[in-house]
Amino acid sequence: MHSVTLSEAAMNTDAECLAQAVLLTADVSYLKAVMEVRGEIVAAGYTPSAEVPTEHDLDVAIEKLVSHELHRREDTEK
Repeated sequence: MHSVTLSEAAMNTDAECLAQAVLLTADVSYLKAVMEVRGEIVAAGYTPSAEVPTEHDLDVAIEKLVSHELHRREDTEK
């Protein structure tokens, strides 16, 4: 994750919801990097161990990120 741009929706949500979005984004970024390493392992003629995440793990992480919704923060000040 090199940079993140916060939308207006991100600025209008609560800290917990925004933190969850950041964690989900980091998860996807990490798994994309792992997929590159996995590809290098396979290209070198080796078989990655079962502990190395798979494309399925990346797909699941992307789905979680896509389905995450930023809920509008309830303003208590009036």
